Amino acid sequence: MNRFYKVAITKRPVGTAIEHREPPVQGNIIVKVTDSTTAGDHKLLVVDADDAQHTANLRLPGVEEVEEVEAVKLAPKFQPKRAFTRFDPASRKEEKTTVSAVDLKEFLEKRKK
Repeated sequence: MNRFYKVAITKRPVGTAIEHREPPVQGNIIVKVTDSTTAGDHKLLVVDADDAQHTANLRLPGVEEVEEVEAVKLAPKFQPKRAFTRFDPASRKEEKTTVSAVDLKEFLEKRKK
């Protein structure tokens, strides 16, 4: 089942670089939307997670559940460039997908078919 999360990204200096960390969300990550308006402080995630994984995800610090309607409304604000990253469980790699953020719902419906 598709679950929608708003995930806080923590940052800490490592030498001259900044390390970005996000909570280890359980389930198959379908879409990641980076928050470009607040310098990457949050991400929107669409995750295929069962009830046990969903419960575990909500216990993680910085993870907040959002409704699908809210995620679709937030997507353009989070990433106006509308580039999405999708994790392919078969290859265990992230793939970039360019989709209009306002068409997030349509993108998800196509995946269900």
